[in-house]
Amino acid sequence: MSPLDPPRGLVDSSPEGLAVARVLRIERGHAEVWLDGDARLLPVSKKQLRACQPVTGDWAHVDVARGVVTGLAPRATCLRRRAPAARGGDQAVVANFDVALIVMGLDGDFSIRRAERYAALVATSGADAVVLLTKAASVTLAKEAVAAVADAVGDAPVHAIDVVAGVGLEVARRALGRRVGVVIGSSGAGKSTLTNHLLGEAHQPTREVRARDSRGRHTTVRRELFLLPGGGAIIDTPGLREVGLADDADLDDAFADLAGLAAGCRFGDCRHESEPGCAVRVAVDEGALAESRVEAWRRLREERATSQRRGR
Repeated sequence: MSPLDPPRGLVDSSPEGLAVARVLRIERGHAEVWLDGDARLLPVSKKQLRACQPVTGDWAHVDVARGVVTGLAPRATCLRRRAPAARGGDQAVVANFDVALIVMGLDGDFSIRRAERYAALVATSGADAVVLLTKAASVTLAKEAVAAVADAVGDAPVHAIDVVAGVGLEVARRALGRRVGVVIGSSGAGKSTLTNHLLGEAHQPTREVRARDSRGRHTTVRRELFLLPGGGAIIDTPGLREVGLADDADLDDAFADLAGLAAGCRFGDCRHESEPGCAVRVAVDEGALAESRVEAWRRLREERATSQRRGR
């Protein structure tokens, strides 16, 4: 079954008279959808735009006679973030994917704190995460970087790869299999280069990163779904400048390892600092949990509290 074919359950439960189509990309109030073996650019009804804007990967309800997207099927997974400060609220990024490939360059793009945030973002989406540290052939401390990131992101696998040098590329293929994946990360990290390799052709444009800071210039300008030649699909995305958890995201989902241990703490409101009977501190002391995971949980919890105080 193709990732573009709607599941039978969605077809059977769709409103009478409406077809179910996969959203390939969004463009200024329109959605390009795959319907009856063809890609069609259709307007989205104003009512639907006010209620919930479609995103790439959505299953849309289409009024074929009118040629308009009128609704959305429930999302199995959804990558949501806190919207940029100018907008406020939360923002859906992509939907209905199985695995997120978190791409980060082992150059000026490298940031353990950002990797923590991306991993937390994916954990709250309901999908799996795999961290790919790119440009590994150009550095000497790739193994050390993998270990440091692995300590910070919980259960997500972490691998060093280099698309240009042909290092570790099977890792990305195995992570995807025949599933639907999304590639996320900063501009210039190598997302589109990886996407092109997986597609087997230079479908997405790429540019050289700036030498002074290893940052890109948003060569990819929209989120778009592509079928992979061996089965499955990949959604390429522009770089995310701001990576904050959505206001309604559950930190227990983002830190399931810590939450499981916290259930054994003596106090229900334990801060995992110096309280007696703290199961989390015991795990850290015994080497079963990295201190960096507790620090990341604490940072995001404080950020959430600050956001709530400001009414965002």
